[in-house]
Amino acid sequence: MAKLGNLTFQRHKQLGLIPADTLPTQRPESIPVWDSLSSDQKKLYVRMMEVYATALAHSDAQLGLILESLIQSGQPEKNMVIFRQ
Repeated sequence: MAKLGNLTFQRHKQLGLIPADTLPTQRPESIPVWDSLSSDQKKLYVRMMEVYATALAHSDAQLGLILESLIQSGQPEKNMVIFRQ
């Protein structure tokens, strides 16, 4: 598991967000180890993650507007918001 992923995993266990006996998911063989990628491949995957992060940030902002609208209407508890990607 990547260093950052491992730190996040351990922190989630410490916070009780996941059971203490949970084991990390193993990397599938079809996904190459980062250090095995060429410089061009790394640049491509970094760019892909930047685009994904931007799209997710936009979605988050729009969802925030929907939730704020529900709060302003005085009926946030009478609605269900399903976020699907």
